[in-house]
Amino acid sequence: MYKKPIYIKRKIDTKIQEYLKYPEILAVIGPRQAGKTTYLKHLIDERKGLFISFEDRDILALFNNDIKKFVDKFIITNKLVCIDEFQYAKDGGKNLKFIFDTNPNTKIIISGSSAIDLTIHSLKFLVGRVIAINFWPFDKDELQTVFPHLKEEEIFDYYAKFGGYPRVAIAKDDDERKLVLKNIYNTYFLREVKDILGLVDEYRIQKLLVYMAQSVGSTINYAKIANTCDLKERDIRKYMEFMNKTFITYLSLPFYTNKLLEIVKQPKIYFFDSGFLNFILSFEVSDGKKLEQVVAMELIKKEFNFKYWRDKRKNEMDFVVYKDNKIVGAIEAKSGGKISKSFRIFANKYKEIRTNLVTYGNLNKIINDL
Repeated sequence: MYKKPIYIKRKIDTKIQEYLKYPEILAVIGPRQAGKTTYLKHLIDERKGLFISFEDRDILALFNNDIKKFVDKFIITNKLVCIDEFQYAKDGGKNLKFIFDTNPNTKIIISGSSAIDLTIHSLKFLVGRVIAINFWPFDKDELQTVFPHLKEEEIFDYYAKFGGYPRVAIAKDDDERKLVLKNIYNTYFLREVKDILGLVDEYRIQKLLVYMAQSVGSTINYAKIANTCDLKERDIRKYMEFMNKTFITYLSLPFYTNKLLEIVKQPKIYFFDSGFLNFILSFEVSDGKKLEQVVAMELIKKEFNFKYWRDKRKNEMDFVVYKDNKIVGAIEAKSGGKISKSFRIFANKYKEIRTNLVTYGNLNKIINDL
């Protein structure tokens, strides 16, 4: 079943190569199985640097217990060092600050699978010393490179069903893809849920995940979830924030200018990867949600933020899209390609926002033009 990791050129390579010229530590953060380790091993090999991982408990122990010996062994003799699975370091940020301040001639890259770990344990010590960059699974364009023989519609169908995890994409058939997704799901509970949350009864997260998967593209009501999942509202908020920080779910907040006429509180739920979503629902996501979920994934991977708009008459715009905190457009996802009443109402109310109708055929063009 195991396959030796193969290297597929990633779009983000251009940005990372540019950041290597800067003195700051580069923190590469993203979900498990996004391809970070394969990419970074290739980069370090290409640059003749040193790649180490804190999954090696001996290396981790040296870093935690004797930072000066760690520096002597791994840092001083190398101009480029990558430390993978950095979130396992208990005093990561403090020790990394020492390395950065005392070894200006060595470029350091760290990587990890949890924004929580790297933020709490590392980045707070490194103000002005670190650049953080998100590393996502394949987007739709990268999948076209993996599957050059597939037509545009076939790529969309694959992406909507199996998502962008590289290990899933290189599987030999759909049965293996489903098995890989199962392993990714199980690893999430083994590593993130137990290691970070410390939950023994992870069934609470599982139950909540199923509820959210069934609600993808819809607004969520915390009181209703509490009643359905037998959880306290404060725990629901805690778990949902955790799943956002570990790159599982994305909460889209409401966009509004009039609190009396527009929805201002309830978020909408999406998943970072449709393969993860489909595994939870036994690959039975409705066709009506597929396009909206794919648009959300593409916006995230192209570093856009987004909200949704809904008035109290239930007129809705799926995505109000931001780049660098500025609105760059709005998107309604409709597979049929017909402009809705809601589309017209939003476009008339917010004439200053460029409003777009996205279908299967024009998805790439609309998002690339934002």
